Amino acid sequence: MSGREGPAGNEESAMIRPDFSNVIIKDRVSELRNEAKRARRVRIAKALKR
Repeated sequence: MSGREGPAGNEESAMIRPDFSNVIIKDRVSELRNEAKRARRVRIAKALKR
């Protein structure tokens, strides 16, 4: 931590450990995919109820 948070601080940490930022991105992507699956199931359930 260089003391200043924000885009510059994030870039510095990403430059030091690019694999770590990759892990965070993959985690977020998988979370969004799971959320989309759940939303799709809800939509299908609602459509079946009609």
